[in-house]
Amino acid sequence: MGNPLDLRDRIVHRRVISKKRGSAPPSSRLVRSLWPPGLQNRGMSISLRWIEWGSDDYEQMLQLRDDVLRRPLGMILDRSKLQDEISCQLLTAWDGDKIVGTMILSDDRNGIARMRAVAVKQSSQGSGVGAMMVKEFERRAVELGFTQSFAHARVVALPFYFRLGYRAEGDAFEEVTIAHQKVRKLLEIS
Repeated sequence: MGNPLDLRDRIVHRRVISKKRGSAPPSSRLVRSLWPPGLQNRGMSISLRWIEWGSDDYEQMLQLRDDVLRRPLGMILDRSKLQDEISCQLLTAWDGDKIVGTMILSDDRNGIARMRAVAVKQSSQGSGVGAMMVKEFERRAVELGFTQSFAHARVVALPFYFRLGYRAEGDAFEEVTIAHQKVRKLLEIS
């Protein structure tokens, strides 16, 4: 990756360029609106958006993460530990005005994009929303200069990651009280 800029520097640089072009701020910019056949059949029309930390959309992102990732484990999302997300890229999936998916892109400081806080609303799981988000995550990661991505995947979600080309690495481990496995993928640069 050469001498990469810090992820936050790349994000700030991108925002300045966007503002010069007169486009909408990143928090309201639609990445793409997608209607795969599986989603049409379920009456969904999904749009993906990169959002700003601290925005109203971010608050909805936190609520979905709490509902999907923490409450089923008897936990509550600890908002005091979210300050590092200021320097991350925040991806959300929407069905109309309802948030149905979240994902975070961060720099692991070794030049590898880290995928974390992957959550899809239970009623939207299995619909293709998660796969669309991973593809957008990978597109953005390549755009930012990353050549690999990794995640700490819940063991129950491993088939999802394997279908998308991720490979298991190392032994399973416990994180937030449940079994996880590190998965990694070399990103295709086009």
